[in-house]
Amino acid sequence: LFIDAPGNIRLARRAVRDWATRGKFPVDTIAQWSTVRRGEDLYIYPTMKYADVVINTDTGEGFFSSNLYSVFNAALQQALQDAETLEDTELIQKIRNLIEYYRISNVIEEPELPFPLP
Repeated sequence: LFIDAPGNIRLARRAVRDWATRGKFPVDTIAQWSTVRRGEDLYIYPTMKYADVVINTDTGEGFFSSNLYSVFNAALQQALQDAETLEDTELIQKIRNLIEYYRISNVIEEPELPFPLP
């Protein structure tokens, strides 16, 4: 079984998880994302061809759970402040693009997240 999700959703889940369970600042997770994506392309996605079933969770509608949305939105705001402090213009633009993407997402209600939030 291979379950795929859109990159922006995977980034949001990872940033929230890293913040909640590892104490990693969202700005660091976002800055590292291109390296994570390269690893996915090299090691994760090639295994999809061996799956008996592939589930693509991309609805194309930009749906986002309300729990993840609220936490990730707060994380993005913090990340933007951190990037502005670092004066990293590339990272600032990347975070602003994410904020805009999530601003226009369709938020849906979902059960509680499986771990405590910071």
